[in-house]
Amino acid sequence: MGVSQGAVSRCVVVFYSVPLEASLSALFRSLEVCGGDRVFVVSTARRGSDAREVVSRVGQSVGVGVEPVPVFPDEDTAQPVEISRAVDVVKSVVGGCEEVCVDVSSGSRLEVAAAIAAFTQLKSAEILYTSFAWGPWKGLFYPLTPKPLQRVYFLAPRRGSLKPSTAVFQASAGDLLALAFAGSELRRRVAEAQYNINKQLDSLCYADSEGFECSCRGLEAVVYTGSATVIRGEARDYCSWSDAVSAVAGVVEGFESRRDRLRDEQRKALELLLRASGLYQLAVDECSYGCEDCRGALFMDCAARGLGGRVVVDTNVVYGGIHTQLWEYMEQRYSIAIPYCALLELYSHEAQARDAYEKLRSEVAHILLAEVSELRLPVDYRIVQRPCEVGMALESSPREVLATADVAAYRRVFRDVKREAVLLTPTPLHKTKLLHSEISRKASYAYYAIAQLKALTEHRGVREALKQLGLQVEVKMM
Repeated sequence: MGVSQGAVSRCVVVFYSVPLEASLSALFRSLEVCGGDRVFVVSTARRGSDAREVVSRVGQSVGVGVEPVPVFPDEDTAQPVEISRAVDVVKSVVGGCEEVCVDVSSGSRLEVAAAIAAFTQLKSAEILYTSFAWGPWKGLFYPLTPKPLQRVYFLAPRRGSLKPSTAVFQASAGDLLALAFAGSELRRRVAEAQYNINKQLDSLCYADSEGFECSCRGLEAVVYTGSATVIRGEARDYCSWSDAVSAVAGVVEGFESRRDRLRDEQRKALELLLRASGLYQLAVDECSYGCEDCRGALFMDCAARGLGGRVVVDTNVVYGGIHTQLWEYMEQRYSIAIPYCALLELYSHEAQARDAYEKLRSEVAHILLAEVSELRLPVDYRIVQRPCEVGMALESSPREVLATADVAAYRRVFRDVKREAVLLTPTPLHKTKLLHSEISRKASYAYYAIAQLKALTEHRGVREALKQLGLQVEVKMM
Protein backbone atom coordinates (compact mmCIF):
# COMPACT_ATOMS: atom_id res chain seq x y z
CA MET A 1 0.00 0.00 0.00
CA GLY A 2 1.43 3.40 -0.99
CA VAL A 3 2.09 6.27 1.38
CA SER A 4 -0.15 8.68 -0.56
CA GLN A 5 -3.83 8.70 0.21
CA GLY A 6 -5.98 8.24 -2.89
CA ALA A 7 -4.92 8.46 -6.50
CA VAL A 8 -2.62 11.36 -7.43
CA SER A 9 -2.00 12.33 -11.03
CA ARG A 10 1.75 13.03 -10.83
CA CYS A 11 4.18 12.72 -7.93
CA VAL A 12 7.72 13.98 -7.50
CA VAL A 13 10.13 11.98 -5.33
CA VAL A 14 13.38 13.37 -3.91
CA PHE A 15 15.69 12.15 -1.16
CA TYR A 16 16.60 14.16 1.92
CA SER A 17 20.35 14.46 2.32
CA VAL A 18 23.15 16.65 3.59
CA PRO A 19 24.05 19.23 2.37
CA LEU A 20 20.44 20.40 2.48
CA GLU A 21 20.82 22.61 -0.59
CA ALA A 22 21.22 19.53 -2.81
CA SER A 23 17.85 18.16 -1.70
CA LEU A 24 16.11 21.52 -2.05
CA SER A 25 17.51 22.17 -5.54
CA ALA A 26 16.43 18.68 -6.60
CA LEU A 27 12.95 19.30 -5.18
CA PHE A 28 12.39 22.68 -6.80
CA ARG A 29 13.98 21.87 -10.16
CA SER A 30 12.23 18.51 -10.62
CA LEU A 31 8.91 20.09 -9.60
CA GLU A 32 9.49 22.94 -12.05
CA VAL A 33 10.36 20.64 -14.97
CA CYS A 34 7.96 17.75 -14.37
CA GLY A 35 5.14 19.43 -12.53
CA GLY A 36 3.30 17.50 -9.88
CA ASP A 37 0.40 17.36 -7.45
CA ARG A 38 2.46 16.04 -4.56
CA VAL A 39 6.12 15.85 -3.56
CA PHE A 40 7.52 13.07 -1.38
CA VAL A 41 10.77 13.72 0.49
CA VAL A 42 12.14 10.30 1.39
CA SER A 43 14.54 9.93 4.31
CA THR A 44 15.71 7.43 6.89
CA ALA A 45 13.95 7.40 10.25
CA ARG A 46 17.09 8.87 11.83
CA ARG A 47 16.77 11.98 9.65
CA GLY A 48 12.99 12.03 9.78
CA SER A 49 12.64 14.94 12.21
CA ASP A 50 15.06 17.11 10.17
CA ALA A 51 13.21 16.28 6.96
CA ARG A 52 9.83 17.05 8.54
CA GLU A 53 11.00 20.48 9.70
CA VAL A 54 12.27 21.44 6.25
CA VAL A 55 9.25 19.98 4.46
CA SER A 56 6.81 21.88 6.66
CA ARG A 57 8.48 25.18 5.77
CA VAL A 58 8.68 24.39 2.06
CA GLY A 59 5.15 23.07 1.81
CA GLN A 60 3.67 26.24 3.28
CA SER A 61 5.08 28.35 0.49
CA VAL A 62 4.78 26.44 -2.81
CA GLY A 63 1.10 25.56 -2.95
CA VAL A 64 1.78 21.86 -3.61
CA GLY A 65 1.52 19.09 -1.07
CA VAL A 66 5.00 18.22 0.22
CA GLU A 67 5.18 15.16 2.45
CA PRO A 68 8.09 13.70 4.45
CA VAL A 69 8.42 9.93 4.20
CA PRO A 70 10.96 8.64 6.80
CA VAL A 71 10.82 5.00 5.69
CA PHE A 72 14.12 4.29 3.97
CA PRO A 73 16.40 1.76 5.70
CA ASP A 74 19.45 3.22 7.43
CA GLU A 75 22.65 1.42 6.37
CA ASP A 76 24.16 1.96 9.84
CA THR A 77 21.33 0.38 11.83
CA ALA A 78 19.12 -1.67 9.51
CA GLN A 79 19.18 -5.44 9.34
CA PRO A 80 20.57 -6.93 6.11
CA VAL A 81 17.13 -8.14 5.10
CA GLU A 82 15.77 -4.59 5.41
CA ILE A 83 18.49 -3.30 3.07
CA SER A 84 17.57 -5.94 0.52
CA ARG A 85 13.98 -4.66 0.55
CA ALA A 86 15.00 -1.07 -0.30
CA VAL A 87 13.54 -1.31 -3.80
CA ASP A 88 10.15 -2.34 -2.42
CA VAL A 89 10.28 0.54 0.06
CA VAL A 90 10.80 3.07 -2.73
CA LYS A 91 7.97 1.56 -4.77
CA SER A 92 5.62 1.73 -1.78
CA VAL A 93 6.06 5.48 -1.51
CA VAL A 94 4.34 6.11 -4.85
CA GLY A 95 1.70 3.40 -4.73
CA GLY A 96 -1.11 5.89 -5.28
CA CYS A 97 0.57 7.90 -8.06
CA GLU A 98 -0.38 7.56 -11.72
CA GLU A 99 2.90 9.14 -12.89
CA VAL A 100 6.20 9.59 -11.09
CA CYS A 101 9.25 11.83 -11.47
CA VAL A 102 12.09 10.74 -9.17
CA ASP A 103 15.24 12.85 -8.81
CA VAL A 104 18.25 10.77 -7.78
CA SER A 105 20.80 13.59 -7.48
CA SER A 106 20.56 14.09 -3.72
CA GLY A 107 20.33 10.52 -2.48
CA SER A 108 22.86 8.16 -0.97
CA ARG A 109 24.30 5.45 -3.21
CA LEU A 110 21.80 2.97 -1.80
CA GLU A 111 18.87 5.35 -2.37
CA VAL A 112 19.99 6.06 -5.94
CA ALA A 113 20.44 2.36 -6.70
CA ALA A 114 17.04 1.50 -5.22
CA ALA A 115 15.27 4.28 -7.10
CA ILE A 116 16.80 3.34 -10.45
CA ALA A 117 16.00 -0.34 -9.89
CA ALA A 118 12.44 0.49 -8.82
CA PHE A 119 11.52 2.85 -11.64
CA THR A 120 13.58 1.92 -14.70
CA GLN A 121 11.00 -0.67 -15.83
CA LEU A 122 7.98 1.41 -14.80
CA LYS A 123 6.39 2.94 -17.89
CA SER A 124 4.90 5.90 -16.00
CA ALA A 125 8.16 6.96 -14.28
CA GLU A 126 10.79 9.54 -15.21
CA ILE A 127 14.25 9.34 -13.63
CA LEU A 128 15.95 12.73 -13.26
CA TYR A 129 19.33 14.01 -12.20
CA THR A 130 19.84 17.68 -11.24
CA SER A 131 23.41 18.90 -11.69
CA PHE A 132 25.09 21.17 -9.15
CA ALA A 133 27.80 23.54 -10.41
CA TRP A 134 28.14 25.34 -7.10
CA GLY A 135 31.24 27.59 -7.09
CA PRO A 136 30.46 30.59 -4.85
CA TRP A 137 26.78 29.58 -4.75
CA LYS A 138 27.58 26.88 -2.19
CA GLY A 139 25.05 26.92 0.65
CA LEU A 140 22.25 28.29 -1.57
CA PHE A 141 19.73 26.37 -3.65
CA TYR A 142 17.41 26.85 -6.61
CA PRO A 143 15.59 29.19 -7.25
CA LEU A 144 18.17 31.29 -5.38
CA THR A 145 20.90 29.91 -7.68
CA PRO A 146 21.15 30.29 -11.48
CA LYS A 147 18.86 27.94 -13.37
CA PRO A 148 21.53 27.32 -16.07
CA LEU A 149 23.82 25.87 -13.36
CA GLN A 150 21.09 23.48 -12.13
CA ARG A 151 20.44 21.54 -15.31
CA VAL A 152 18.00 18.65 -15.17
CA TYR A 153 18.91 15.45 -17.02
CA PHE A 154 16.47 12.67 -17.92
CA LEU A 155 18.47 9.47 -17.36
CA ALA A 156 16.20 7.35 -19.54
CA PRO A 157 14.12 8.15 -22.63
CA ARG A 158 11.22 10.36 -21.63
CA ARG A 159 8.00 8.37 -21.30
CA GLY A 160 5.43 11.16 -21.04
CA SER A 161 4.81 14.84 -21.61
CA LEU A 162 6.20 17.52 -19.34
CA LYS A 163 3.79 19.51 -17.19
CA PRO A 164 5.94 22.45 -16.09
CA SER A 165 5.02 24.11 -12.82
CA THR A 166 5.47 27.70 -11.62
CA ALA A 167 4.82 26.66 -8.02
CA VAL A 168 8.48 27.21 -7.14
CA PHE A 169 7.99 30.96 -7.52
CA GLN A 170 4.95 31.05 -5.25
CA ALA A 171 7.49 31.02 -2.45
CA SER A 172 9.01 34.45 -1.88
CA ALA A 173 12.77 34.92 -1.89
CA GLY A 174 12.52 35.85 1.79
CA ASP A 175 10.77 32.59 2.66
CA LEU A 176 13.39 30.60 0.77
CA LEU A 177 16.28 32.48 2.36
CA ALA A 178 15.01 31.35 5.75
CA LEU A 179 16.10 27.83 4.69
CA ALA A 180 19.54 28.88 3.45
CA PHE A 181 22.86 29.89 4.98
CA ALA A 182 22.65 33.49 3.77
CA GLY A 183 22.89 35.74 6.77
CA SER A 184 24.82 38.77 5.48
CA GLU A 185 23.08 41.63 3.72
CA LEU A 186 25.04 41.26 0.49
CA ARG A 187 24.66 37.47 0.33
CA ARG A 188 20.90 37.82 0.74
CA ARG A 189 20.76 40.53 -1.90
CA VAL A 190 22.72 38.34 -4.35
CA ALA A 191 20.30 35.46 -3.78
CA GLU A 192 17.28 37.76 -4.22
CA ALA A 193 18.75 39.23 -7.41
CA GLN A 194 19.23 35.75 -8.82
CA TYR A 195 15.71 34.72 -7.80
CA ASN A 196 14.32 37.70 -9.74
CA ILE A 197 16.41 36.84 -12.80
CA ASN A 198 15.22 33.22 -12.71
CA LYS A 199 11.59 34.37 -12.61
CA GLN A 200 12.09 36.00 -16.01
CA LEU A 201 13.55 32.92 -17.73
CA ASP A 202 11.20 30.90 -19.91
CA SER A 203 13.46 27.88 -20.53
CA LEU A 204 13.22 24.72 -18.39
CA CYS A 205 16.93 23.92 -18.96
CA TYR A 206 16.78 20.15 -19.28
CA ALA A 207 18.41 17.47 -21.42
CA ASP A 208 16.97 14.18 -22.62
CA SER A 209 17.86 11.64 -25.29
CA GLU A 210 16.58 13.99 -27.98
CA GLY A 211 18.71 16.99 -27.07
CA PHE A 212 19.37 19.87 -24.70
CA GLU A 213 16.76 22.59 -24.18
CA CYS A 214 18.24 25.59 -22.39
CA SER A 215 18.01 28.82 -24.35
CA CYS A 216 16.89 32.04 -22.69
CA ARG A 217 16.44 35.74 -23.28
CA GLY A 218 19.45 38.00 -23.02
CA LEU A 219 20.86 40.08 -20.19
CA GLU A 220 22.92 43.24 -20.24
CA ALA A 221 25.00 45.19 -17.74
CA VAL A 222 25.28 48.85 -18.67
CA VAL A 223 27.22 51.78 -17.18
CA TYR A 224 25.96 55.27 -17.97
CA THR A 225 27.56 58.66 -17.43
CA GLY A 226 24.62 61.00 -17.60
CA SER A 227 22.46 59.73 -20.46
CA ALA A 228 25.36 58.24 -22.43
CA THR A 229 26.18 54.53 -22.40
CA VAL A 230 29.92 54.20 -21.84
CA ILE A 231 30.30 50.52 -20.90
CA ARG A 232 28.14 47.56 -21.88
CA GLY A 233 28.38 43.80 -21.41
CA GLU A 234 25.83 41.51 -22.99
CA ALA A 235 24.82 37.86 -22.73
CA ARG A 236 22.67 37.28 -25.80
CA ASP A 237 21.54 34.01 -24.24
CA TYR A 238 21.68 34.26 -20.48
CA CYS A 239 21.40 30.47 -20.14
CA SER A 240 24.58 29.95 -22.15
CA TRP A 241 27.56 29.55 -19.82
CA SER A 242 29.93 31.08 -22.38
CA ASP A 243 27.59 34.04 -22.95
CA ALA A 244 27.51 34.73 -19.21
CA VAL A 245 31.31 34.80 -19.12
CA SER A 246 31.29 37.05 -22.21
CA ALA A 247 28.91 39.50 -20.51
CA VAL A 248 31.34 39.88 -17.61
CA ALA A 249 34.26 40.20 -20.04
CA GLY A 250 32.38 42.89 -21.97
CA VAL A 251 31.99 45.07 -18.89
CA VAL A 252 35.63 44.64 -17.84
CA GLU A 253 37.02 45.26 -21.33
CA GLY A 254 34.72 48.27 -21.75
CA PHE A 255 36.01 49.72 -18.49
CA GLU A 256 39.66 49.06 -19.38
CA SER A 257 39.29 50.72 -22.78
CA ARG A 258 37.62 53.82 -21.35
CA ARG A 259 39.36 54.26 -18.00
CA ASP A 260 41.50 57.15 -19.29
CA ARG A 261 38.40 59.00 -20.49
CA LEU A 262 36.64 58.82 -17.15
CA ARG A 263 37.07 61.36 -14.39
CA ASP A 264 39.49 60.16 -11.74
CA GLU A 265 36.81 59.66 -9.09
CA GLN A 266 34.60 57.79 -11.62
CA ARG A 267 37.47 55.50 -12.56
CA LYS A 268 38.22 54.73 -8.90
CA ALA A 269 34.54 54.16 -8.16
CA LEU A 270 34.02 51.69 -11.00
CA GLU A 271 37.28 49.91 -10.18
CA LEU A 272 36.12 49.48 -6.57
CA LEU A 273 32.67 48.31 -7.63
CA LEU A 274 33.78 45.84 -10.30
CA ARG A 275 36.35 44.25 -8.00
CA ALA A 276 33.97 43.93 -5.06
CA SER A 277 31.34 42.43 -7.40
CA GLY A 278 33.68 39.72 -8.69
CA LEU A 279 34.08 40.79 -12.32
CA TYR A 280 37.75 40.88 -11.39
CA GLN A 281 39.08 37.98 -9.33
CA LEU A 282 42.16 37.97 -7.13
CA ALA A 283 44.74 35.77 -8.83
CA VAL A 284 48.30 34.90 -7.82
CA ASP A 285 50.88 37.06 -9.57
CA GLU A 286 54.06 36.19 -7.68
CA CYS A 287 55.30 34.46 -4.54
CA SER A 288 58.49 35.33 -2.70
CA TYR A 289 59.17 31.64 -2.14
CA GLY A 290 58.19 29.95 -5.39
CA CYS A 291 54.66 28.60 -6.13
CA GLU A 292 55.22 29.03 -9.88
CA ASP A 293 52.40 26.58 -10.68
CA CYS A 294 49.94 29.05 -9.15
CA ARG A 295 50.86 32.04 -11.30
CA GLY A 296 47.67 33.48 -12.82
CA ALA A 297 45.44 31.11 -10.84
CA LEU A 298 42.50 31.93 -8.58
CA PHE A 299 43.92 32.75 -5.15
CA MET A 300 41.75 30.36 -3.13
CA ASP A 301 42.43 27.50 -5.55
CA CYS A 302 46.07 27.85 -4.53
CA ALA A 303 45.38 28.55 -0.87
CA ALA A 304 43.27 25.39 -0.65
CA ARG A 305 46.26 23.39 -1.87
CA GLY A 306 48.39 24.99 0.80
CA LEU A 307 50.65 28.03 0.54
CA GLY A 308 52.96 27.01 3.38
CA GLY A 309 51.00 28.29 6.39
CA ARG A 310 48.05 30.38 7.52
CA VAL A 311 47.56 33.32 5.16
CA VAL A 312 47.15 36.86 6.50
CA VAL A 313 45.48 39.22 4.00
CA ASP A 314 45.53 43.00 3.97
CA THR A 315 42.83 45.60 3.34
CA ASN A 316 43.11 45.67 -0.44
CA VAL A 317 42.47 41.92 -0.56
CA VAL A 318 39.14 42.52 1.20
CA TYR A 319 38.27 45.30 -1.25
CA GLY A 320 39.43 42.99 -4.05
CA GLY A 321 36.50 40.66 -3.38
CA ILE A 322 38.05 37.76 -1.47
CA HIS A 323 34.61 37.12 0.04
CA THR A 324 33.31 35.72 -3.26
CA GLN A 325 36.02 33.05 -3.36
CA LEU A 326 35.51 32.25 0.32
CA TRP A 327 31.84 31.41 -0.26
CA GLU A 328 33.09 28.54 -2.42
CA TYR A 329 35.85 27.60 0.01
CA MET A 330 33.91 27.68 3.27
CA GLU A 331 35.85 24.73 4.70
CA GLN A 332 39.18 26.52 4.16
CA ARG A 333 38.13 29.95 5.44
CA TYR A 334 39.79 29.45 8.83
CA SER A 335 43.17 29.31 7.09
CA ILE A 336 42.67 32.95 6.02
CA ALA A 337 43.16 35.59 8.72
CA ILE A 338 42.30 39.28 8.79
CA PRO A 339 44.77 41.45 10.72
CA TYR A 340 43.19 43.88 13.16
CA CYS A 341 44.85 46.78 11.36
CA ALA A 342 42.85 45.90 8.22
CA LEU A 343 39.59 46.00 10.16
CA LEU A 344 40.62 49.39 11.58
CA GLU A 345 41.24 50.72 8.06
CA LEU A 346 37.85 49.41 6.90
CA TYR A 347 36.11 50.96 9.93
CA SER A 348 37.90 54.23 9.18
CA HIS A 349 36.72 54.15 5.56
CA GLU A 350 33.20 53.27 6.68
CA ALA A 351 33.08 56.38 8.88
CA GLN A 352 34.72 58.75 6.38
CA ALA A 353 32.62 60.27 3.59
CA ARG A 354 33.97 63.71 2.68
CA ASP A 355 33.21 63.45 -1.05
CA ALA A 356 31.18 61.29 -3.45
CA TYR A 357 33.90 58.67 -3.93
CA GLU A 358 34.47 58.33 -0.20
CA LYS A 359 30.68 57.99 0.21
CA LEU A 360 30.75 55.00 -2.17
CA ARG A 361 33.80 53.53 -0.42
CA SER A 362 32.03 53.96 2.92
CA GLU A 363 29.03 51.96 1.69
CA VAL A 364 31.22 49.23 0.20
CA ALA A 365 33.38 49.03 3.34
CA HIS A 366 30.22 48.61 5.46
CA ILE A 367 28.96 45.82 3.20
CA LEU A 368 32.31 43.99 3.07
CA LEU A 369 32.78 44.22 6.85
CA ALA A 370 29.45 42.40 7.18
CA GLU A 371 30.67 39.74 4.72
CA VAL A 372 33.89 39.22 6.70
CA SER A 373 31.85 38.92 9.89
CA GLU A 374 29.39 36.43 8.35
CA LEU A 375 32.24 34.30 7.02
CA ARG A 376 33.72 34.23 10.55
CA LEU A 377 37.26 34.77 9.37
CA PRO A 378 39.83 34.66 12.18
CA VAL A 379 41.02 38.10 13.27
CA ASP A 380 44.67 38.47 14.28
CA TYR A 381 44.55 41.06 17.07
CA ARG A 382 48.35 41.09 17.41
CA ILE A 383 48.69 43.04 14.17
CA VAL A 384 47.68 46.63 14.92
CA GLN A 385 50.41 48.85 13.47
CA ARG A 386 49.46 51.04 10.51
CA PRO A 387 50.01 51.26 7.63
CA CYS A 388 48.76 47.71 7.74
CA GLU A 389 51.46 46.23 5.51
CA VAL A 390 54.06 47.38 8.04
CA GLY A 391 52.12 45.82 10.89
CA MET A 392 51.77 42.57 8.94
CA ALA A 393 55.49 42.46 8.21
CA LEU A 394 56.59 43.16 11.79
CA GLU A 395 53.84 41.76 14.04
CA SER A 396 52.66 38.56 12.36
CA SER A 397 54.13 35.13 13.05
CA PRO A 398 57.11 34.14 10.85
CA ARG A 399 55.21 30.95 10.08
CA GLU A 400 52.39 32.88 8.42
CA VAL A 401 52.20 33.80 4.73
CA LEU A 402 51.35 37.44 3.91
CA ALA A 403 49.04 38.23 0.97
CA THR A 404 48.56 41.63 -0.63
CA ALA A 405 47.37 43.20 -3.86
CA ASP A 406 49.67 46.18 -3.27
CA VAL A 407 52.81 45.87 -5.42
CA ALA A 408 54.77 48.36 -3.30
CA ALA A 409 53.90 46.54 -0.06
CA TYR A 410 55.00 43.24 -1.55
CA ARG A 411 58.27 44.44 -3.08
CA ARG A 412 59.39 47.14 -0.65
CA VAL A 413 58.13 45.77 2.66
CA PHE A 414 57.47 42.03 2.65
CA ARG A 415 60.44 41.04 0.49
CA ASP A 416 62.81 43.46 2.26
CA VAL A 417 62.14 41.81 5.61
CA LYS A 418 62.38 38.40 3.93
CA ARG A 419 58.83 37.30 4.68
CA GLU A 420 57.03 34.56 2.77
CA ALA A 421 54.48 36.55 0.80
CA VAL A 422 52.07 36.35 -2.12
CA LEU A 423 51.33 39.18 -4.53
CA LEU A 424 47.76 39.05 -5.81
CA THR A 425 46.48 40.85 -8.88
CA PRO A 426 42.82 41.75 -9.59
CA THR A 427 42.43 39.83 -12.85
CA PRO A 428 39.47 39.87 -15.25
CA LEU A 429 37.41 36.78 -14.49
CA HIS A 430 37.58 35.51 -18.06
CA LYS A 431 41.41 35.60 -17.89
CA THR A 432 41.72 33.99 -14.46
CA LYS A 433 43.04 30.42 -14.41
CA LEU A 434 40.98 27.94 -12.38
CA LEU A 435 42.85 24.85 -11.26
CA HIS A 436 39.94 22.42 -11.58
CA SER A 437 36.52 22.18 -13.27
CA GLU A 438 37.36 25.36 -15.15
CA ILE A 439 34.37 25.54 -17.53
CA SER A 440 31.58 25.03 -14.99
CA ARG A 441 33.25 27.02 -12.21
CA LYS A 442 34.06 29.97 -14.47
CA ALA A 443 30.40 30.04 -15.48
CA SER A 444 29.40 29.85 -11.82
CA TYR A 445 31.65 32.79 -10.92
CA ALA A 446 30.32 34.75 -13.91
CA TYR A 447 26.70 34.27 -12.85
CA TYR A 448 27.65 35.25 -9.30
CA ALA A 449 29.43 38.40 -10.53
CA ILE A 450 26.37 39.41 -12.55
CA ALA A 451 24.00 38.90 -9.61
CA GLN A 452 26.40 40.58 -7.18
CA LEU A 453 26.84 43.61 -9.44
CA LYS A 454 23.05 43.85 -9.66
CA ALA A 455 22.71 43.49 -5.88
CA LEU A 456 25.34 46.13 -5.11
CA THR A 457 24.13 48.70 -7.62
CA GLU A 458 20.52 48.32 -6.44
CA HIS A 459 21.64 48.99 -2.84
CA ARG A 460 20.25 52.41 -1.96
CA GLY A 461 23.46 53.85 -0.49
CA VAL A 462 25.60 52.60 -3.38
CA ARG A 463 23.12 53.84 -5.97
CA GLU A 464 23.01 57.33 -4.42
CA ALA A 465 26.79 57.54 -4.21
CA LEU A 466 27.12 56.55 -7.87
CA LYS A 467 24.54 59.18 -8.81
CA GLN A 468 26.63 61.85 -7.07
CA LEU A 469 29.57 60.69 -9.19
CA GLY A 470 27.53 60.99 -12.38
CA LEU A 471 27.34 57.21 -12.80
CA GLN A 472 24.48 54.77 -13.15
CA VAL A 473 24.78 50.99 -13.43
CA GLU A 474 21.95 48.72 -14.55
CA VAL A 475 21.83 44.94 -14.81
CA LYS A 476 18.64 43.91 -16.61
CA MET A 477 17.08 41.35 -18.91
CA MET A 478 16.86 42.28 -22.58
